[in-house]
Amino acid sequence: HPLKWSAAQPLVYFHIMTNESKNLAELTEKLDRHPRLLGIQTLLMGDPKRKEIYIHDRWSLILFDYTAEVTIAGLDFAIRPGYAAVIPPRMRRCFRFRGKSLHRVVNWRWDDDEQAEQLHRPVFFDTGKHWDQMRGVFDEALDIYPTRPRHAEVKLWDLLLRLLATGSFGNQGGDQDHPALTTAVQIIERDLAAYLSVGGLANRAGVSQNYLIILFQQKFGMPVNTYIRTRRLQLAKRLLEHTDMSIKAIAVRVGIPDPHHFNKCVRRQFGCSPTALRASLQRVER
Repeated sequence: HPLKWSAAQPLVYFHIMTNESKNLAELTEKLDRHPRLLGIQTLLMGDPKRKEIYIHDRWSLILFDYTAEVTIAGLDFAIRPGYAAVIPPRMRRCFRFRGKSLHRVVNWRWDDDEQAEQLHRPVFFDTGKHWDQMRGVFDEALDIYPTRPRHAEVKLWDLLLRLLATGSFGNQGGDQDHPALTTAVQIIERDLAAYLSVGGLANRAGVSQNYLIILFQQKFGMPVNTYIRTRRLQLAKRLLEHTDMSIKAIAVRVGIPDPHHFNKCVRRQFGCSPTALRASLQRVER
């Protein structure tokens, strides 16, 4: 039966509908596996102004470059430029356009889709400041798909992971950090003296190792291990400057207990030995 919608119905905005940990966890888990790209295209929509679509056997990612309303699986959503949606198979969608609208859509499936439990509703994102980046990856995949479909498939995977890594579910400014990133950073700050591994951090944050790497690369522009080493050496510098702790004790405190390795790390980061760094910092302080 066609879906019905009236202007009197309240539209469900993303800060209510998208921040569902179960849906996001299921989607994140699925993205540990390679998606099989089935098609990618741009469509000029809006004529007619109402368009109903039903896709039985494939997932969809839509990048919205327009303002409209859409009903998906009986739920009403308001959309605007910069929004994106991941829509599971077998979810009827009814778009109500306000005029000509450029529709960017990717379709794919996972090999285990027939057995796997599906998401119960679509997942929406406000890409915020990441919009140009997301659109650029889409356009690259679109360009290479006819001649290099496998390369386009990798682009799709990258696009989906980047989308999750924006951490901007319901945040129209796009600046909210992903909860897993926040958890990992808190663990690092609290446990700098302890042994820290990327795999261990990912397990404690509830995401895959590859996904955590992407989160750190997008937020800080560096790998997880580089971030940990940087934070350790920043703490070491503060302790050298403001305490009389021995260099050996500082090395242990910041999680680099081997004296030779600590000396090497400090030299690489600051261009001199720990002893020389302490002397120069305390001389400037005086």
